[in-house]
Amino acid sequence: MLIAAKIFERILRRIKYYIIKFNSLITLDRILVKGGECDIKGVGFISCSKSISFGNNVHIGEDFYFATEGGMIIGDNTHISRRVTIYTHNHNYNGESLPYDQNKQFKPVNIGKNVWIGMNVSVCPGVSIGEGSIIGMGSVVAKDVPPYSISGGNPARVLGQRNIEKYKYLEQNSSYGGKNGAKRPESKVEYCTLSELGENLCFVLSTGRSGSQSIVDTLSSHSLIQGYHEPFRYLIKLSTDFAHKSKTYDEVSKELEILFNQLSCFPKDKMIIISDQKFSNLVSFIKKMLPKAKFIHLKRKPEQCINSIFAREWYAEKVKLLKKSTAYWHEYRLSGANVGEFSELDWGNLDRWEKCCWYYKYWNELIEANIANIDESQKLSITLENLDENIFQVCEFLGIKNESLSIKRSNTVKEAHLKLYKKNWSPKQKQIFNRYFK
Repeated sequence: MLIAAKIFERILRRIKYYIIKFNSLITLDRILVKGGECDIKGVGFISCSKSISFGNNVHIGEDFYFATEGGMIIGDNTHISRRVTIYTHNHNYNGESLPYDQNKQFKPVNIGKNVWIGMNVSVCPGVSIGEGSIIGMGSVVAKDVPPYSISGGNPARVLGQRNIEKYKYLEQNSSYGGKNGAKRPESKVEYCTLSELGENLCFVLSTGRSGSQSIVDTLSSHSLIQGYHEPFRYLIKLSTDFAHKSKTYDEVSKELEILFNQLSCFPKDKMIIISDQKFSNLVSFIKKMLPKAKFIHLKRKPEQCINSIFAREWYAEKVKLLKKSTAYWHEYRLSGANVGEFSELDWGNLDRWEKCCWYYKYWNELIEANIANIDESQKLSITLENLDENIFQVCEFLGIKNESLSIKRSNTVKEAHLKLYKKNWSPKQKQIFNRYFK
């Protein structure tokens, strides 16, 4: 009986091991943007897999808890130990309920490359952890951590510094530790950062609801293209904060530097397409930091686009049909008052239809102005309605051979929103539309 019990115990342990391993693989697979040789050891929790990005060779210990709705980046070769908690949002304690209401205050967390975070560390919303830094076990990180520093305590404070000379030497020789610090094996697929892609990188700029998903799905069916649709969730807040002048140029540059230079998660042998409306007002940063990148301005007829964004409850005071996952977009919708186009009073007096009309016109004009001085070889303007006819031109613009590509229809208006889709406009809506577009 004793032997049978031991055998049964071993079987149970083995079953538990495979269940945990399977769970880890599923969790990792759900992350859209990630490099190679990444590993999650054991069971953990990621609240929104669309809001987190892994660089190359990222390792996470078991029992982690990542509340990622506000956006989170983990740079290359970063190791995070067991039972680490990271939050990218806080509760609103100044809201309509005690001790707090249902609204969240989002603040992204950016973790640079070659970082080591010890066991039982807690990272608070809005923190940036600099390249090469080390966080001691049990620390509570409540403010930014300088690059190459060694920090610890509650709250965490700088206790020392890495040997910068030795760090640079190891970096130059690509000496990176994999699992448990063992020398990292060669990856089957070579990944690189956005800054390393050069001319093999193209941004699709649009208003949203203009086929930004469709163009990615269509082009991704090409053997030489890998497309991503809105892969960096934290850009929603970053772009709006910059438009509303609540973040300075230097603050935005600092956040984009990690995204562009410390996240190796893009296959080097592909043309990379990133379709994200929130890059539209960040073109000046892209031109400076990624000078060889290309741009496609994708437009949709205003009638169809405004119908679609109106049906999707843009600018509604209280959204009824939107999923929880889109609440973050609603939170950071562009305000005509905050960008200086209207007074607070005049903006507040506009109805939802007019706000949608204003946004379409404002955002497309902003894109046109931002790409006006870019070399003709690095920009292309196309319309969603003529995408089928323009797809050969797009391939030629990207510098890749043409393949037979069928146009994909993606992210169409859901059935629940069709009741709000305006087939027959009221006289007032026609008058507002004509004021903006006729």
